[in-house]
Amino acid sequence: METLIYPLHPENFKREVLEEERPVLVLCMPVDDRFPEQLKIVEGIAKSHNPGLKVGVIQEDFLEAFKNDYAVSGTPTFLLLIKGREKGRHLGLADPMELEALLEGRIEPFPSHSPASEKYQGEERAYDSAETGKGKPEYFI
Repeated sequence: METLIYPLHPENFKREVLEEERPVLVLCMPVDDRFPEQLKIVEGIAKSHNPGLKVGVIQEDFLEAFKNDYAVSGTPTFLLLIKGREKGRHLGLADPMELEALLEGRIEPFPSHSPASEKYQGEERAYDSAETGKGKPEYFI
């Protein structure tokens, strides 16, 4: 059986998101009482857009690092990424129509001038302690 929802963690983020040719819809949300409902919605999106879209869920142990790297201010947050570049974002609980709007580009992307969106654009940039206060995350290498 084909995988429709990919668990995302530091060890596979580069392979599953940064190097992926297809757009990736990412759910960033802690596992709480609303998680099963949101997971069911993204599973439906994954089924209806397979194989043209990859869908991933940030794992609990990766939530804080991911939120910091992509400037996620609240959860749940849904991000549409292409090669790690943010193409759209939805903050808050989502229904299928809202996620379809995100996929169709009817939601504005996160401002490209932010450090988080620059960080994953695949450009050769220095991520040393002078620029960011810490080294490049190991999953980005």
